[in-house]
Amino acid sequence: MEMKTMLAFSTLLFCILLVQGALAAEAIPNVEFATISILPATAEVDVNETMDYSFVMDTAMWGVSRYTMTVSLENGTVGEIVGVNVPHWAQIPQDVILPADEVTIQTVDLTGGSGFENIELLTVTVRGDVPGSSEITIGPITVADRRSDLYAITVVPASISVIAEEPVEELIANFTASVTSGEAPLTVAFSDLSTGNPTGWVWDFGMENATSEEQNPTYTYEMPGIYTVSLTVTNEMGDNNTIVREGYINVSEGGGMSIYETAVADGNFTSLVGALDLTGLNATLHEPGTYTVFAPTDDAFASLPDDLLDALLNDTAALTDVLLYHVAGESYMAEDLTAMDKLQTLLGPTVSITWDDANATLMVNDATVIIADMECTNGVIHAVDTVLIPPEEEAEADFEADVLSGPAPLTVTFTDMSTVENITAWAWDFGVENATSTEQNPTYTYAMPGIYTVGLTIKDAMNETYSEVKIDYIQVTEPAAGSAISFTPVNATVGGGQTAEFTMILDSAPSGLAGYTLNLSVVNPAVATISGITFPEWAEINGTSDLPNASAWMKTVDLGEMVGSNATDVVLGTVILTGLSAGNTTLIVDVVAMTADGGEAVTPKTGEATIEVTAIPPLPGYTNPPADLDGDGLYEDVNGNGMLDYDDVVGFSRNFLWIEENNLTALFDFNANGVLDYDDVVTLYGMI
Repeated sequence: MEMKTMLAFSTLLFCILLVQGALAAEAIPNVEFATISILPATAEVDVNETMDYSFVMDTAMWGVSRYTMTVSLENGTVGEIVGVNVPHWAQIPQDVILPADEVTIQTVDLTGGSGFENIELLTVTVRGDVPGSSEITIGPITVADRRSDLYAITVVPASISVIAEEPVEELIANFTASVTSGEAPLTVAFSDLSTGNPTGWVWDFGMENATSEEQNPTYTYEMPGIYTVSLTVTNEMGDNNTIVREGYINVSEGGGMSIYETAVADGNFTSLVGALDLTGLNATLHEPGTYTVFAPTDDAFASLPDDLLDALLNDTAALTDVLLYHVAGESYMAEDLTAMDKLQTLLGPTVSITWDDANATLMVNDATVIIADMECTNGVIHAVDTVLIPPEEEAEADFEADVLSGPAPLTVTFTDMSTVENITAWAWDFGVENATSTEQNPTYTYAMPGIYTVGLTIKDAMNETYSEVKIDYIQVTEPAAGSAISFTPVNATVGGGQTAEFTMILDSAPSGLAGYTLNLSVVNPAVATISGITFPEWAEINGTSDLPNASAWMKTVDLGEMVGSNATDVVLGTVILTGLSAGNTTLIVDVVAMTADGGEAVTPKTGEATIEVTAIPPLPGYTNPPADLDGDGLYEDVNGNGMLDYDDVVGFSRNFLWIEENNLTALFDFNANGVLDYDDVVTLYGMI
């Protein structure tokens, strides 16, 4: 009873002050002069940054009992007011809609806590939107003292300047060269292509002490070789970035020959040259590049069995593989090779490298390098005494399928990929009882859903058998059903007062879609409510029942025939749910009517969606979360003490901004006008 008496007295005092203020405005006031300064007087912000401005009254001989002021931005295109905060002594702030170019604030000091000098009346937060400037000022303004007399106010305005932040381009080193290959001496002009406004350059041309700090230097390579070039750039802020181009400059000896030309001119590689001509690899080893070739001599080819040599000469593909097994994709001198144990070839498999230090012998597989380091313009030749034969592919059974999954009935074609020679028999097991085949490349249709293991056993001319089993290889799903409506997402989690959007999708419309009527419902309306429904672009004529509500209908028609035959993933609309209280509930859709183009009825299956609503946190100043005492979706018990009392009114009135900032307006909109305002306070007060 004592609390009710105090609140009643506060309400009475508030009304008296308002009446006195109105009478004082008509009477001849006892004028006291004061200045309200907006601080800081000037400020600069970047686009999308904010600045807080304090409104300070220099003196108030008789204190401040109430004030009303309108704060505005002279140039509303520059920015917006996005926040208003009043001091602790300012009671029952008037509702403020933000963001705005102009706001009106009305407060009352019921506690006498405003003070008498340097009074901070409020703080306004301004956000910069576009470059420019604007004055921040007050007008009109009314400030009354505790006698209800009005102060004569002088306003010292402030200004805000919004500046555009210049984008900082990333510092990235880059360059190009006038030429990247040629005979020595080779003069190369390098051009800086770096971005990010570099101010310093350090070049390394790949030679000892060959550097430059010019932006666009020129360097002459006197000696043949392959050179790596790097550039490091720096800017005024001390940032740096480096680019390294390995093997960028290729300098050959003046008048030098390519690998192919060298082999032709030598006279000891006529068989190799003939093989290169036959396969077309002669062009590869003549053009610019970097290669290492282990070149079999004529004696090496002569030592091959006649049948093997004849087979290679009559099988271009096999001969190409043999030749590529002799070539590596970089240039390695003998000294480089001695440090290796294997080297990858252009064919793919590696060759083994062995250096016998005692005999000073370099071996490649079982071949001996008899002449090393025959330098060419596009690499190096090492003559070997034996033709290198690529390793045979391991004989094994293998297979593949043209499709691995799908709805029943699923037809699959299997292809034998075995590497066994002279196969005489195939035995397939498709993972279904009595489902076998003896064909080389069979086709089988899986009639029932399931996961199937497939096996293949083959037999060669020597009666050797090889098997391959692929576990869970084929996955067959349920047969494709008719059309269905599903929600995306299927589930969502939101806080109280927050919203979640669920898009309804019709998976297929074989005959198009003329229109529909759907019913929507929330299973537990205490947890969430349907607060909105939107339609896709094709739904030109549409309608819904009144919202928000725990259930709703929606309907539309496709006048433009935008949903044609065989359409898939047709968006029917989006349902917006607002969380009310902690818990889980389900969103259900029922098809009242759905018609295809031509008038045929469509009866799709329907799915559902779930929403989880988490508890609302306690309001500032309280330890318990607010509660909905009567289940109407409005949280009357603001302080969370389990009852409706006057402290709920006080707590509600001083937490307007917090409620709005946390998107909880819908839970405290007691007058149902879509915003928080003073009438909501009055409505809550009337519930007690």
